[in-house]
This record gives sequence, structure tokens and C-alpha cells, in this order.
Amino acid sequence: MAVKHQLIRVVEVVSLFNQNRNSSYSYLEVLEKLESTMNGHDEGGFSYSEKTFQRDRKLISEVLKIDIVYNSSLQKYQIDAESGDLSFFIGDAVLLMNAYKQNLKNKDLVQMDYNKGKGLEHLYGLLHAIHNRKIITCQYTKYWDTISEEKSLEPYALKEFQNRWYLLAKDKKRTGILKTYGLDRISNLEIGNSSFKRGEMDLEGAFKNSFGIISTLGKEPEEIVLSFDAEQGKYIKSEPLHRSQKILMDHEKELQILLTLVPTYDFYQELMKHAGRLKIIAPKSVKNEYIDWLKKALELNN
Repeated sequence: MAVKHQLIRVVEVVSLFNQNRNSSYSYLEVLEKLESTMNGHDEGGFSYSEKTFQRDRKLISEVLKIDIVYNSSLQKYQIDAESGDLSFFIGDAVLLMNAYKQNLKNKDLVQMDYNKGKGLEHLYGLLHAIHNRKIITCQYTKYWDTISEEKSLEPYALKEFQNRWYLLAKDKKRTGILKTYGLDRISNLEIGNSSFKRGEMDLEGAFKNSFGIISTLGKEPEEIVLSFDAEQGKYIKSEPLHRSQKILMDHEKELQILLTLVPTYDFYQELMKHAGRLKIIAPKSVKNEYIDWLKKALELNN
């Protein structure tokens, strides 16, 4: 429970400073903000010391890469100008879960998707293990298997993709290569007392040229040109397929975009969602692979 409250607390602190990056707050102002929001999460009442605030600042800096620095002239805290974007997927997850809990009391006011991401109950414990570099053990069942396997893992990060959550971790019993584990396939999670030494890992680079959860580190990306009809193009513009998306052509009949990535299984799955409104312009290898997927779909339905 303490880990859960710390995570919610951190989200509230980040939200406060995120309201206006030019604003500054004293410890007492931070405390006042937390008192108005945290009491609803703790039936025993909320208490918060300046020492706890300093620990939270350290956690925010180490995990979220956001520095809340002390301005001695103002005698207040503020966001360091060099800090990056304050958006953070764990924070979003906590807010969504809290919104869902409130929705249980207000079903006539808020309608939420019943297809909720599974494995969310592991988020708090896994973030704690990642931050403190604790080895975890669990039972893991692969999607194509029915028998679970015991895993001893060194957790590195959490990743969200299309409403599913994944753990990036190294398997101590295997090669030590960073792999992806679906949280919905994890059971009997235990956070051990043993710590591990975190090696240098370019997590951003491992997925920079990936469409989803399949690491493409060391593989050269391709320039892929896709064409959509104008109606579907509006959706593609509002929800880009990939961070590399660039618009090449946009008029009343067609949207043409350029993606720079390594085409993987999950990428072709995404392309199939747009079948009937999508045309592959280049390269030929991607077009041929996409056509093979379409042929298999036709064979299954004939």
C-alpha cells in the first residue's frame, strides 16, 4: 500500500508543477495541494513531512528525469528549465485507474471501455522493483502456451502499447538479453530482497525504430510510404501511426505519409486494420509482405 500511495503522491506533485512551468511552490504549498487530494486515497488519513517531499523529489528526478530544484532567491521549488516533457505514462495510468474507481460510483455519468488493460495490479510493485533494482520472481505464461514457467528477472522499465502493459527485463537464467513480458501473462509476482547491478541500456534507442513492443536495436529502419483515402487520412493525422510520421501529400482525395521504422509483425498487424483504405507505395518488400497477409486473410475466409 505504501508503494501505491507514493506513486499517486508523485503524480500529484508532478501535476502541481506541470500546471505552469514558470510557477514555484514552497514545501507548505505542496503540502496543502497534497492534503486536498491524498486524503481520498488513505482511509487512515494523510501525513506528509518535508523529508518525505525530498525523497519524492529524488524519485521524480531518477525515474521521471524531471528535476524540481530549489530557488534560493524565491525560497521556493520550481521545475528546472532543462527538464523534459512532464508527461509520463505511469502517471497517466494512475490517473486512469483512479478515474475508473470513481466511475464505479458514477456509471450514469462516465462510460469507460470494458476492455481494460490486464495486469495493471502489478504496476505499483514493478515500479518499486525497477526504482530499487530488486530482482523479481513470477510465473509467466506465453501467449501461445498453456504451461507457465517460473522466471527470475531483473526489471528495467515498463512500456505501454495499445492499451497493454509490458515489462522490459533481463532473464537471469538465460542470456541476460533484454526481453518484453506482457503484464497480463504474469502471475504470482514476488519482489525479492536481492538487488542487481543495472547495466548500461539504451531503452529509448532499443525502440526508436520499432512500431510497438518488438525491439529493433541494431536493425536499419526503412522509409515506408503509405497512402490513405481522405476520410481515413483525417484519423491518421489526428492519431499518427508512429513518431516518425511525416505528411508527404494531403488533399481532398488522398493522404500520403512517410514512416521511418523497421517493419515487424506488430506493424503489419496495424496495417491490416486499415485494409480497404490503405495502399502501400514503397518499398516493394513491404508491399509484397502486406499482400501476403491479405492473401492469408482471404484464404481463411473463403
